[in-house]
Amino acid sequence: MSVDPPENPLDKLPPILKKNLRRNLCVCNEVLKIDIINAITQGATTVEEVRRQTYATMGSGCKQQVKRLIECLCEKWCQRTSFLILRLYIISTDRSNFLQKV
Repeated sequence: MSVDPPENPLDKLPPILKKNLRRNLCVCNEVLKIDIINAITQGATTVEEVRRQTYATMGSGCKQQVKRLIECLCEKWCQRTSFLILRLYIISTDRSNFLQKV
């Protein structure tokens, strides 16, 4: 799974999330906010994937901020995934209805 990054991924962030890019978002492991953003734009789409790549979110202080960054940067991917899940559900429902009639 890869995220389709725009020319500048920061364009997808609200102004408040563009602040302090060179400061630690994860204080416990001293992970910069920009490093977390880079992990997300390189394909991390869950908190667990960000954790594996950056060691951020080992505690509990930054998980919500990382989730918010994922939501903003992966919005297009998440919308596409939700659409596919709904479509598969509809197909499987139609198939089971069809099989019941046969």
